[in-house]
Amino acid sequence: MLRKIIISAFIGINSLIGYSQSVNEKILNAINHADWFGLDSIYYSVPKDSIHPYLEVSARGFIGHKLNRPELSVPAFQELFTSQSDYLDLNNFISSAVMFGNDLNRVGENEFAASMIRQTIDATRQYLDSAAVANLTLMANWYSALAAYNPYQIQVEGDSIGKVPFAIVLMGPKEKGGVIMQLRESAINGMSADIMFDTGCASSIISPEMAEKYGLIPLDGTKVSVDGVGKKDGYLAIAK
Repeated sequence: MLRKIIISAFIGINSLIGYSQSVNEKILNAINHADWFGLDSIYYSVPKDSIHPYLEVSARGFIGHKLNRPELSVPAFQELFTSQSDYLDLNNFISSAVMFGNDLNRVGENEFAASMIRQTIDATRQYLDSAAVANLTLMANWYSALAAYNPYQIQVEGDSIGKVPFAIVLMGPKEKGGVIMQLRESAINGMSADIMFDTGCASSIISPEMAEKYGLIPLDGTKVSVDGVGKKDGYLAIAK
């Protein structure tokens, strides 16, 4: 079980003095340009003592989070908050906490994730507007509700190789190259379903009627408002 973290005070930094400037600049440049594969390449090609300790821990956190390696990012974020938090300004403090919570969720540590996000709210509330507090509170409630389940587990029966049949389908004007992933032979709770993933969409939204049809379970404390053509209230749900 991961131990509980204590979130300490935080301050901003403007420079990293006394370390190899070229290595630190390369790492900062990769992070600022969201070049996660480049960051991965740089990090594993240089001596670790040539990297500022804060950037070394941050790089591990980003690489693990962005490249879906929670076994790397979870201990990195723990170390960031317990020994390097003085280098975090408010925005980096919040974004690091959000990434940490997401990666704890990936490994099934949802109670820890909920507790950590609530600690973050308590530590930063005086600096946040109501919308930011509401978003973080929803995140904490989401993790707390998921703690009763065991999500993100895949079972493969018989053959040791699992296969997910899908097709890439063009969407919108051809010149824009928009695509979606369409699963084949798919079902939700045993009911046949036509499932598509919009690769540029952060969340999937369905009607309450469809959620009821497929037996989705509403999660407590996860009421959300969706803005688009008008505004609608909804909730987060999970499928068995």
